[in-house]
Amino acid sequence: MLAAAFNVFALDCPAPPVQANKDWETSVRAEVAKIGPVTGSQLETRVKSATNDLMGKLPGADRLYLEQMMFSAYCSALRGDNSISESAKARQILEYRRELNKSLAAAAPPAQAPRPLP
Repeated sequence: MLAAAFNVFALDCPAPPVQANKDWETSVRAEVAKIGPVTGSQLETRVKSATNDLMGKLPGADRLYLEQMMFSAYCSALRGDNSISESAKARQILEYRRELNKSLAAAAPPAQAPRPLP
């Protein structure tokens, strides 16, 4: 009964995208594992570095696809860390999501202006 109560509060992480390329998944997990449970400017720096590295290694990866893979990998790694409380994990996930979105937006190529009609 006690174990069931703890599972209610466990971090629920999304699975990686179904169409995940196994080579890409391995690359993403390896890069994300380097981030660790850090906060503030360290998190910003590490997320930006991992995002740029992955965008370079996986140039064909769609931004949303890469975001889903990175978020799933980070959440899963954080979920398995028994040294942090569940509430700290939830805060860390929110901070990670913000930094990931900023890094992906900065790493994405600028949108092209529509061409004028002839």
